Amino acid sequence: MNNGLLYFGGLLVVVLAALFAVPNFVDWNGYRGVFEEEASKVLGRDVRVGGSVNLKLLPVPYVRFEKVRIANLTGQTGEPFVRAESFTMWLSGPAILRGVLEASQIELDKPVLTLAVDDAGGGNWTNIELKAGDMPFVPHDVALRSVRLTEGAVAIYNAAAERVALIDGIDGELSADGLKGPFRFKGSVSWAGAAHDVKFATDVPSADGAFALKVSARGDDSPTVYMLDGHVSDLSNKPTFKGRWTGKIAIPGSETTTPPGKAPPLLDLVSDVTADPLGAKFEKLALSLDDTAAPQTITGSAVATWTASPRLDISLQSKWLDIDRLAGAGQGSASFEKLKQLTGGLMQSVAGDSTATAKISLEQVKVGGENAGGLSIDAVRQGNVTHLKTFKVSLPGGSRLDLAGDLKNNAGKFSFAGNAFIGGSSFGRLKAWAEKSGVPIDFNADGSYSAAGKLEVDDTHFALTDASGDLSGRALAGELKILRGDRQQTDLTLQAADLDTREVFPKIAAALGSEFRRSLGLQKLEGAEDPRAVLPGDVRLRLIASRLTDGDTTYRDVDVSFTIENREIKLPVARLTTQSGLSIELEGRVETRDSGPAGTFAFDLTGATPEAMRDLVSKAGLVAVLGEERFKGLKDGKIAGLIRLGLRAPGATDVTFDGTLNGAHLNGTAEFDGGLAGWRSRPSRIRTALDAPSLSSLLKTLGRAPVGEAQAAQPARASIVTVGIIGADADVRADVSSSDFKLSFNGHSQWPDNANLALGGTLDFKAAQFTDALAAAGVSLPSGAENVAARGSLDIGRTGPDWTIATRGFSVGTSTLAGNVTVKPDADAMRIDGKLETDRVAFQSLLAAVTDARPAPPASTPSDAADDAAADAQPIWPEGLFNFAALGNTNGTLNIAFKSLELSGGLAAHDGRMTLTLAPGKLVLSDLSAVAAGGQLSGNAGLEKVSNGVAFTSTLKLDQAKLATISAAGKGTATIDLHAEARAQSPAGLVAVMTGGGTARLADVEVPGPSTSTVAQLVDDVLGGKLQNEQRAISAGFAGALNSSKMTLGNRELALSISDGSIKLEKFVLDSADGQAEGNVTADLATLGMNAAFQLTSVVRPLPPPAIPLANWTPPPPKGTLPAVVVLYDGQLDNLAGVTVKTDVANLQRELVVRQMERNVEELEQSRRVDEERVRLEKERRKKLAAERAAALEAAKKKQMERLPPVIPESAGTGNSSAQPALPDVPSATPAQPQPPAAASPGATAQPGAPSDQQAEPRDAAKPADAGTGNTVLTPNISIEPIAPEGGSAGDPNTATGAVVIDPVTGLPIPKPEPAVRPSTGRSTGAQRQPRRTSSDEVMKSLGGGFQ
Repeated sequence: MNNGLLYFGGLLVVVLAALFAVPNFVDWNGYRGVFEEEASKVLGRDVRVGGSVNLKLLPVPYVRFEKVRIANLTGQTGEPFVRAESFTMWLSGPAILRGVLEASQIELDKPVLTLAVDDAGGGNWTNIELKAGDMPFVPHDVALRSVRLTEGAVAIYNAAAERVALIDGIDGELSADGLKGPFRFKGSVSWAGAAHDVKFATDVPSADGAFALKVSARGDDSPTVYMLDGHVSDLSNKPTFKGRWTGKIAIPGSETTTPPGKAPPLLDLVSDVTADPLGAKFEKLALSLDDTAAPQTITGSAVATWTASPRLDISLQSKWLDIDRLAGAGQGSASFEKLKQLTGGLMQSVAGDSTATAKISLEQVKVGGENAGGLSIDAVRQGNVTHLKTFKVSLPGGSRLDLAGDLKNNAGKFSFAGNAFIGGSSFGRLKAWAEKSGVPIDFNADGSYSAAGKLEVDDTHFALTDASGDLSGRALAGELKILRGDRQQTDLTLQAADLDTREVFPKIAAALGSEFRRSLGLQKLEGAEDPRAVLPGDVRLRLIASRLTDGDTTYRDVDVSFTIENREIKLPVARLTTQSGLSIELEGRVETRDSGPAGTFAFDLTGATPEAMRDLVSKAGLVAVLGEERFKGLKDGKIAGLIRLGLRAPGATDVTFDGTLNGAHLNGTAEFDGGLAGWRSRPSRIRTALDAPSLSSLLKTLGRAPVGEAQAAQPARASIVTVGIIGADADVRADVSSSDFKLSFNGHSQWPDNANLALGGTLDFKAAQFTDALAAAGVSLPSGAENVAARGSLDIGRTGPDWTIATRGFSVGTSTLAGNVTVKPDADAMRIDGKLETDRVAFQSLLAAVTDARPAPPASTPSDAADDAAADAQPIWPEGLFNFAALGNTNGTLNIAFKSLELSGGLAAHDGRMTLTLAPGKLVLSDLSAVAAGGQLSGNAGLEKVSNGVAFTSTLKLDQAKLATISAAGKGTATIDLHAEARAQSPAGLVAVMTGGGTARLADVEVPGPSTSTVAQLVDDVLGGKLQNEQRAISAGFAGALNSSKMTLGNRELALSISDGSIKLEKFVLDSADGQAEGNVTADLATLGMNAAFQLTSVVRPLPPPAIPLANWTPPPPKGTLPAVVVLYDGQLDNLAGVTVKTDVANLQRELVVRQMERNVEELEQSRRVDEERVRLEKERRKKLAAERAAALEAAKKKQMERLPPVIPESAGTGNSSAQPALPDVPSATPAQPQPPAAASPGATAQPGAPSDQQAEPRDAAKPADAGTGNTVLTPNISIEPIAPEGGSAGDPNTATGAVVIDPVTGLPIPKPEPAVRPSTGRSTGAQRQPRRTSSDEVMKSLGGGFQ
């Protein structure tokens, strides 16, 4: 078209050159019509000069026409074919002199060439031709050395008079050797709003009018270069161009400037072009980018028509395209802004008012640093609106983006309105890809996803409406609107059945939470971002979800509206329920002023389950301050209240609340002068009270675990009042009271930030149940510790994490305690150390702290009551299961000094010390040292929780126990070593399965108890007739003898064994001359019941030796042992005075019947022999006595004879034997020597009281030695009378003296013989002879038979 301009400019030069012949002094304006007419003849068109005409020859010849117009014959555009503001031509003087009109320079100011194309492909230029003018001065040959164009333009119209193209800003220089060329142009041209440096050149047209054309254009601010190289034919009618279009094209939307030393990426353009006035075809179109590792090529074709309906149809294809590279990201990942620039550049590159279609198919693209699937675009542009029929692009991670709608270009500002869909199999991959492209997505989910809705986007707003989709299987719906302005406004409505803020808008959710905390005057959580930096200006949020997960908390039935407008936060409605069932309703409006928030929030919290109540205290922030354990007793509750922010005073917060907890009424107020954030550091006043129907329910509500709940329900109240600065110094009073329980603390507290609560004060209490007092303090003992009262005062102090407790007048049950205890928390554990002194410690009390109460027995019946009355003693050990919950994670050491350590009743140790060590699941008693039974008790014992119960181990030693302390009759000492172990689930169970052993070392021990000598004496009494041989009599006699009987154990060591809940003393045997004693002693450790069984087997003491030695006498052979006597002791170790004794002598009594008969026989036989011996001895004595008397008489006679006168013979009548006086018995001058004792068997002993000589006793000389024993068997009394010296024959029995003579053979009296001649004394001889009795008769008599 520039060629045509030059052509027509040349024609104008020829026409106007003729005017130069007019003299300079002529007023050329008067000749305007002439010039116009002549020019019209030459051009064949009307030419008009609307301005002045100037012609000068000196100093430089030139001619000037202003406001020149060349008519458009078709008139379809309403514009002249050519118009220019001015036409100035400088002529060459020498050429004029030669008769040649040579324009040295031509200037066209603001020339405009209007080209109109008709339906046939011709145009308004077809009838232009140069004709010869009528004026003689008009030259026939014109040379164009320089045609200067300024602000020129070319407008192209179609047959419908619609402008289809405009080339303006033409500034350059055109030159030609003649009016037919060749032509050359160099200058700047603008189209599509961009300036280009343009050059073109032609050759001289051939005979058919065709000529070669070369055009190059380079953008001023771009490295883009276009080149056309081809031929133009039939220019005057229907011009046609065929050639090749090449170039270097800057990527649309890329940076126009590049860093030094770095060339911008350029696309190589190659295409075959065929063009005419109706349109153009671009075939074999190829765009390639060769400066990459993998060459990229886009191929296709394009067809442009600019007829009545201008249209551009483009079709492009590519196997692979690096969009990141095209967007200027090099080998990296293109940012979203780069991609946006690329898209805008593409849109701008095809901008126009005509219709255009584009079909783009890319099989694979690299975008955002990752390879993705294909890109398919089917778009139609109509004016500034591009309708996207199809826009499908595959994104990384198996994602796909579909768009359908209208893309508008409004003066370079783009907008889109249509439908959008995006979906894929991995949202995580999409997010990572988008973030690399500079598009942060506030989603953290992974897995499949999809979203669809109506999308509207422009420079000022973004709207996604009627949106729905799913994310990781969770359905979503809602809309998002963003309005950009001075303050960005974001409206978000989101509906979901299941929503997780960790996946969906996590940053926005955290920012909203931080903003809500800020509205309450709370400090920002550590690590939380500034919400104002996250939230994009004002935010209106409406969230509706069946289930919402926010961090670790899950809500259901969520309906929340939240608005942030500048500094105002509104909460029109907020209803949600936690997963545990806590219903939360909030409503309020707060303005965040510089002095702090100002406004109100109303709340209503309802929880019907313990889990819901845990959520309540957690949401209220109480768990973070006081810990969760304090609220574990909450079962249900409903609390409503009002938070007033900044109304009483700037920065102050006042809270009022009222409701119920576990059925107890709760109410209170809290005034914080420094707001909720300054509750520690600024003055505050807190008052709260809780009224419960019973102490048990009150303690449960306070998170304590009462041990017993059987007491009658009495109203109970707990209250706390604090006044002052909690972090520095605050007065504290806390009270818990009921009918039989009072606890009151008065003191001061100090609770600085990041430090433990410091506390000091006095705790006074009085409790019928000590377990309730401990429960109120947070110590829960098992139910085995019930029914123990306590009262007193404790001085309590806490510094840092450590607690100190000192007692004052403190008593528990029947024990009084004094001492100090220190409690030190250690991580998740607790350390307790202390020193205590007490007057009494009971083992059962120690065990009660780690055992539950015994399960209640079933309801008893009358028969059960009878059985219970007859039952054995109950175990002294608790039967409840072990429960080490009270120890928890406690470790500790308590040094305890006691006056009495009691096991049961009188079984106790005194004045001792011990160490009690506590550990989780473990209780150890060590370093025991005390006085017991006059000796020293030492040892240790331990309980430890194991997998199948509790393991018990113990080692005890009782050294030098004095038996006299146990029994007044006891003597000696005992040292006992004992070890035991067991494993069970209760103390009673431990004792029942306990095993172990030990030793008992005895020294000089003598204790009350049965002995064989007692039994032997009992047998002697029975055999001797002192005790009736009858079972009841023998048993009573034996029982009486046991009162004074003693058992001598001496020095010995006995083994002890423990099994099956009993401790047994090793069976011991005591041998003595009287027999053997065997003993077994057992104690039941469960009941402390003791039983001992003794079996005494005695021998019958031998018959005493005869009173006088017997020749060839041997004691009777020993008989077998007698049947055993059984002695049973039964009683309690803690009450030895109450021991009962049972004996069994039945077998002994039956045996004694036989032994008694044998003894009688032995005694009779011995008596017989003794009698015989005595008779013999008596005869010998008498014989000797007679001989001595005879000798003495003889000597006396002899002596007398010596003194007397001579004997007168009898015959002289002087002798009279009867008249002679009897001489007295003259004792022997020499006493009779005792006879040596008869030989005796070994072991025979002389009986005390036996005579040492054989002199006859004056009386009872013949009485046996055992006559005084009271034998019931009749023993004849035998007496030996002295034989008169005169009056009978020596050796004859039954002399006149009347003495009874004993038969030495039978032992019976010999009857007196009847004298043959009656004595002269005249005594009666009427006594009859008695029959002779034998020893058999005597035995029969003793048995009740035989002779009387």
